[in-house]
Amino acid sequence: ESEQKLRELLITFLQEVFSEFFPGCKVVPFGSTVNGFDIHGCDLDLFLDLEKTKTFQAQEKALSEEDLESTKGPPSEDSILSDIDLEKASTSEVLELVATVLQKCVAGVHKVQAVTTARLPVVKFIHKESELQVDISINNRLAVCNTRFLQLCTSLDMRMRPLVYVIRHWAKQNHLAGNPFGGGPLLNNYALTLLVVFFLQNRRYPILPTVSHLKELASDSEQLVIDSWDCSFPDDCTEVEPTENSESLCTLLAEFFKYFMEFDFAGNVISLRKGKVLPVTDFMNPTVERKFKLGPMNIQDPFELVHNVAGNINERTAQRFKKECKDASKYCRSLQYQKKSSKGKIWGLVRLFQPHSTTEWSPTSSPSTDQVEAADKNETLIAIPFKASTLPDNTKRELCLSSDFRDVWFNKICHAMLYVMEEVLKCNCCCTEESGVDEVSFEVSHTDSLTKCDQSKGVPLSTSERSLEGEDGVGICHTGSENKCDLTKAIPRDASHSASKSSLEEDDGVDFVQSDSDIKCYQAKYASQSASKRSLEEEENAVEHSTSKKPRLDSKKYTNGVNWYCTVWHKVWMGRRKMRRQLLHSAAEDGAEGDANPADGTMEANGLDLEAKVTEALLQQESKTEVSEPLLTFSLSARVAGENENTKTLLSVIPVQGNSSLFLDFFHFLESFIPKSVEKYIEKAE
Repeated sequence: ESEQKLRELLITFLQEVFSEFFPGCKVVPFGSTVNGFDIHGCDLDLFLDLEKTKTFQAQEKALSEEDLESTKGPPSEDSILSDIDLEKASTSEVLELVATVLQKCVAGVHKVQAVTTARLPVVKFIHKESELQVDISINNRLAVCNTRFLQLCTSLDMRMRPLVYVIRHWAKQNHLAGNPFGGGPLLNNYALTLLVVFFLQNRRYPILPTVSHLKELASDSEQLVIDSWDCSFPDDCTEVEPTENSESLCTLLAEFFKYFMEFDFAGNVISLRKGKVLPVTDFMNPTVERKFKLGPMNIQDPFELVHNVAGNINERTAQRFKKECKDASKYCRSLQYQKKSSKGKIWGLVRLFQPHSTTEWSPTSSPSTDQVEAADKNETLIAIPFKASTLPDNTKRELCLSSDFRDVWFNKICHAMLYVMEEVLKCNCCCTEESGVDEVSFEVSHTDSLTKCDQSKGVPLSTSERSLEGEDGVGICHTGSENKCDLTKAIPRDASHSASKSSLEEDDGVDFVQSDSDIKCYQAKYASQSASKRSLEEEENAVEHSTSKKPRLDSKKYTNGVNWYCTVWHKVWMGRRKMRRQLLHSAAEDGAEGDANPADGTMEANGLDLEAKVTEALLQQESKTEVSEPLLTFSLSARVAGENENTKTLLSVIPVQGNSSLFLDFFHFLESFIPKSVEKYIEKAE
């Protein structure tokens, strides 16, 4: 209470000082100091309203030009307003002037600084006696409106204030919010408060109304438009019908964590105005001038609808927020949360607020929710997040025009992932028939080709019974749900095959291996090849004479739940950094000698073309290594994460055959390589 009185005295003092230099101005507090969520030592946010000062200056200027005497008289030559036109001056110029007034004319302030490059420029200073940090802004009417809105929410239901306090403290203790230096990829208190408001709007019996409903309740005198945004809502809470919800605070806290632990922040935009989530495709229109900044977490300001109040959040913070919500939800269901411990252990909210060590949340040790679950199930998962902000305009248009953009996105991810595995890393990938593949259409042409035969009859298989070999010998076979594609005996990559092999008929249809007998037939065709242990050098020579075309992978449509069996023949993940440097150095030398064109983009430092060349170079190093069986065999499954239409794709990698330590090395490589390469592929595809 004494601190609140001190704040009020400081506001009154600043009002008197600024009125001397800016006649008609008004100092308006906003934020935590007045919205009902203040804590000891919180910043004092002030809005310096200069509208009446601008009017005063314009009137004085008109009178001076007409050489008329004003009742107050024109400003003197040494007046602070004589050197600046507030109507035409930039925000930076006005703030610099405010900072000058504070430094030279206000006693008891220090560390005055004009921060003019921030999204909302301010003047910062510290009041010596109270040690309060004060921020003064001049173009922040919407923030004052937001403060009034939160004041109304707290007056509508007494449960909101303590719930917000708990969530804020919990987030700070878990290093999700409360950056002492400001900025950074952490949630601010305003974003956390809006999450609570949205949660309360979406209870079975809503506790708080939507902003649109509040607008309907506003009287004519309460209609307000600020910077073209409708900010109308009633000032009196009695005009809003009380809620029928009677849930306790403990229940609401547990339900808050449960609500957001699997929330699709990247694929949705939280709208307090409508009280529901909106798909991100509603905000991808490239022709709109004022664009909403999409990110890993999207929370729309209730009034300034193009402002994402969580726009500073990165993928790691968003995933950690969901993980902490999941952990907290689990704890809130335990007896330790609900009942005092008889053994004197920490219980209730105190346990929930136990801080993590700083090393626990280092950038290299922040597991996602999916990774933690995978560890519990002995799974190895790779998460590919949905990054709307990095998508090319063509992809955004495609997603906007689709009936369900999540299906389109998942399909793109699968194609990109398959391209990276087969074309960049030169792995064999075999898709199973039970996978979510709606349509397949390939264009295949081989000069040296194979005849598919029925094992028992020795006659060519029908089109629907074939096993397709694409460029570089990538085997794509489909098996029934009761069968498995046995790749432990799979054949080394060979796009052309020898002339002694039987020929593959050209066909634009789909080639499948439908049964175990067909698979065995397929494998038997290469038994002699495996025994002969062909070297990579022979295979590469064969590839040079092949005229086979690439499969048209884009003609396949993948839906949720796709499975592949994959084989790796060489350690293409080892020595990549060194080989990449060598290739770039060689390309730079060739360019300097005029033998290469740097503008062709084929040797881009982070491009997929370069990564493919790195793989080829690594294979060349092992050209004399004889290959008789695959180095690793594993299953690769793609699915959409979560149960509420999540946009994140999860790749599950499970070893089938091979050295376990070697598999873990390969998996850790894929963890970072796949997501980055998929993102590059989608950009390149445009």
